[in-house]
Amino acid sequence: MLSYFLGDTTLCATNLFEFAGSHSGHLGQYGSSCYVVVTQPDHWATAERTCLSYGGHLVSVNDQPEQDYLVSFLGKNYNHHSAWIGLNDGAREGQFEWTSGTDDMDLLSIVDSPQNCVKSYDVGLLTLET
Repeated sequence: MLSYFLGDTTLCATNLFEFAGSHSGHLGQYGSSCYVVVTQPDHWATAERTCLSYGGHLVSVNDQPEQDYLVSFLGKNYNHHSAWIGLNDGAREGQFEWTSGTDDMDLLSIVDSPQNCVKSYDVGLLTLET
């Protein structure tokens, strides 16, 4: 089952529609980014490799409005309390960076948010708490 939520998903690449559809996923769009969420459990590194094979990365959070969108998108389309994001300290212990290479988002705003936080065990995990 493929579901669309928030945004103009016609801007998303065809292979994302196909991936979401073949993995019972959900496709969303915000700004210039498209997002796919699937419920099959996977290791963080495998999930990042899958994203790379489709031309992307695990999500990087670039600003507060994007974080708000992601929390809403996941809250409506994903019945688990957490999801992998592209934050990791694989290159240097304790020095977190996004897999996409971006450094736009102040990580403290994710960690300090009252409803959402990043729990890090060498990789980022966006936790949705209500």
